[in-house]
Amino acid sequence: MTQALSTEDRAIDQEPVVVAERPAQGRRARYGLFQVSQFGIELTMMATLTALVSWLLPSRILPADLGSATAVQSGVMAVLLLLPVWHLAQGLYRSGAPVAAVRVQRRLAAVAAAFSLVAAQAVLTSSGPAGLLLPLTLLLVSLTVGLVMEGMVRPMLAGLFRARVPTLLLGDTGFRQTGADLLTAGADFGGMVLARASMDDTSLSWPDPAGRGKAMPAATGPVTAVLLPAPARPDGAIMDLHDLGGFVGLVYRRRQANPVAMAVKIALDKLVAGTALLAFLPALLAIMAALKLTSPGPVFYSQTRIGQHGRPFRMWKFRTMRVDAEQHLQAYLDTNPDALQEWKTYFKLKKDPRIIPGVGSFLRRSSLDELPQLFNVLNGSMSLVGPRPFPTYHLDQFPQDFQRLRATVRPGMTGFWQISARSDGDLRVQEALDSYYIRNWSIWLDLHIIATTPYAMLASKGAY
Repeated sequence: MTQALSTEDRAIDQEPVVVAERPAQGRRARYGLFQVSQFGIELTMMATLTALVSWLLPSRILPADLGSATAVQSGVMAVLLLLPVWHLAQGLYRSGAPVAAVRVQRRLAAVAAAFSLVAAQAVLTSSGPAGLLLPLTLLLVSLTVGLVMEGMVRPMLAGLFRARVPTLLLGDTGFRQTGADLLTAGADFGGMVLARASMDDTSLSWPDPAGRGKAMPAATGPVTAVLLPAPARPDGAIMDLHDLGGFVGLVYRRRQANPVAMAVKIALDKLVAGTALLAFLPALLAIMAALKLTSPGPVFYSQTRIGQHGRPFRMWKFRTMRVDAEQHLQAYLDTNPDALQEWKTYFKLKKDPRIIPGVGSFLRRSSLDELPQLFNVLNGSMSLVGPRPFPTYHLDQFPQDFQRLRATVRPGMTGFWQISARSDGDLRVQEALDSYYIRNWSIWLDLHIIATTPYAMLASKGAY
């Protein structure tokens, strides 16, 4: 008996699995539009900002008698417009690989190289310190456009064009399920699960592309993406492949043990948190006033959470629930079995009776209730990016080895789970996404998550 293609779990280890390729023409068109749209939008953004820069510099800032300004300006303009072409050549607009952290790293490397070239041009043409304003403008413009592209434009277009690569998962049961969780939770891997099978499934086949119905071995078929099981590895360690004179070596290393990388992360935390507090000060005052006017009780709410190395700390939020929230929740769960099952699965309720109507619901859906955690970032108990600090009753539902893995890093205001599944992910999805983040952490991944967080907040996917 042959089994139809499905994203649902089926007895694929006992029955033959035939992976039927979907019509490729429409999919290729979507992928092409996905790439062309990103390229066009970034080129348009660069051209617009280039025109603005050309208007401002050098005529309005640089000295009028600066003879070399025109040459430097031309170099800046050319580099700004060529960066999208270079990103296209790097494959940064494709669905699937490279993953987000690699895309951010390549973007910043390209920007740094362009900045260095134009800065060198400014020095060689003796344009003086004023001439460096143009390369500095190039740097700021390119970084801004890059973060907007990665954090806002790409996720929006990926949803619009459904630009996900059809993926067959091969591996042991646990790895197949983890891979499916990562792909379907909205994480930025660009994959869409078509079927799952074990590594030793001899019945796995692929239809003959000529349409004669004759099954072909999967190894020779048009497999778009295959996720293989990863061997066991130490907590928090990432695995790299190395060519050891013709032999493949698996190297384990823990990036969090790199003091330079962690110093950069801490510096980024302090800089962004301090800047955000100043920028959001009017919003903080407005929220405090709204809460005081609409609900009796304190403006802020704090709760003990488990932080790095298992140390408890007080996490701060704006209060979005009634003063008698816990008693009200218990009474509601006792009389609503469906809500009780939802609570056991997600530890949240889509229709939570504890939430303050109006302002409380708005703060929860927009995640603005978490702004006071910027103070937690400044005092070092939290980071901008990391696994969410769950309450004890939530954390106790996870396996002990995963709890130990989470304890190796500081919890974060935002994270990989928050920009993908958020509250729509159950315990298994939360474990898969947080494990991926901890084991694959890099400053580039943090930058991607920070850039994508505003889009996740505006979309309000899974936020309640």
